[in-house]
Amino acid sequence: MTRGICLAAAAVLLLPTSSAAEGTTAVVAAKIETGGAPCGVVAGAGAMWVSNAADATVVRVDPASNEVTARVAVHHHPCGLAFAAGSLWVQTAAGVVERIDAATARVVASVPVGRDSYDVQAGHGSVWVTNHADGTVTRIDPRTNRVRKTIRLPRGTKAAGLAITARHVWVGADATFAIYRIDPRTNRVLRVPTRRAGPAWFAAQPGSLWVANTGSDSISRLNPITGATLATVSVGKLPVDLELVNGELWVPNNRGDTITRVDAASRAVVETIAVGAQPIVIEAAFGDIWVTHFAGTDVWRIHPSP
Repeated sequence: MTRGICLAAAAVLLLPTSSAAEGTTAVVAAKIETGGAPCGVVAGAGAMWVSNAADATVVRVDPASNEVTARVAVHHHPCGLAFAAGSLWVQTAAGVVERIDAATARVVASVPVGRDSYDVQAGHGSVWVTNHADGTVTRIDPRTNRVRKTIRLPRGTKAAGLAITARHVWVGADATFAIYRIDPRTNRVLRVPTRRAGPAWFAAQPGSLWVANTGSDSISRLNPITGATLATVSVGKLPVDLELVNGELWVPNNRGDTITRVDAASRAVVETIAVGAQPIVIEAAFGDIWVTHFAGTDVWRIHPSP
């Protein structure tokens, strides 16, 4: 059943809560009710897709109307989402990744992975899943829906977020001071120290790689080939799944109920935006910024005014 939406009666100006450059405030375009504890959000097949952890559902949102147009039941506590091979790949807490056909909005495969999976990304001909409790990464072949390889990280590692770059797959770890680099040609793992606590979640674009340090309330710019730390910027409390958009980092601060907007070139904080309870994932699509709120029921659509 399609659930209604809650649009702002008028665009709401989000005033920065700290110093910011003049004329750089963002505007809320809509607040869209999706379900309990919206967690992941991703664009694909002309729509936005949102996972609701409390409801065990994934919904499709029409960006033209901001209406929920489909609702799909999945295994419990879905969160991470990736779009590849015409499908939506959904990380769940049930030891499986669900594959949803974007055209029919139906589950077409459930692929066994590890315990307490955390994130899912697609690249280098595979779908990759981190398993937090196991300290492993599962590599899935999207042609067969079968596991190609289970890659083990060093003992005690809690695998968190993923990033795909031209040469490597990067794995965050929220209980260490290091990240891990996987060579997709060989599946070999290299530990890369970062000097910051809890480097867990990534934002990547060609030639650029950033990580959110959940244990030190900061983000770091990394060398996209070696992973070496190049610079670090302080943000809000418990930064999580950030996004790089038109030369800016948009960082959801999960315990601060804010988004920190950072100029990637100068590393200056452009503004700090008050949002809903426990923002967790940001996706840039259809000209706007979409942010989920794990302690709420809605996704905010924010227009990033210059």
